[in-house]
Amino acid sequence: MKNLTLIVLLIALSLTSVGQDKKTIKEKGITETKTYEQRMEKGLDDKFLTEVEKYDEKGRTIELKVTTQKGDVDSWEKYTYDEDGNVVEEIQLDKQGKTKKRIVTKYKNDIKISKEYFDSENRLVKRKTYEYKYD
Repeated sequence: MKNLTLIVLLIALSLTSVGQDKKTIKEKGITETKTYEQRMEKGLDDKFLTEVEKYDEKGRTIELKVTTQKGDVDSWEKYTYDEDGNVVEEIQLDKQGKTKKRIVTKYKNDIKISKEYFDSENRLVKRKTYEYKYD
């Protein structure tokens, strides 16, 4: 029972200490966060960079790059927001920083109405539209 309690406590602590919230990032003027990791397999290995997250002046993520232990890019994304704070463009990049995929989201009266998906050649490959029912 003690082991179960300890596991639950460790999970709860890890979920609450993932990073700073948007309000703190904005208030402190944080523009970038780097996350490092150390593996325990052979004791504490040297720390290595796993993630770089960049923020705009409002504390919103504008770029997120995740790397492997060897330093290779695992995923890389950039985000653009409208004046209401909605993500209007997501760009997925390859290891060299070239566009792999782009997603454009459109809103009307702050409600998502469509998403358009573009390939690396900027060709439209898929469109999703959203309809809402109101009481």
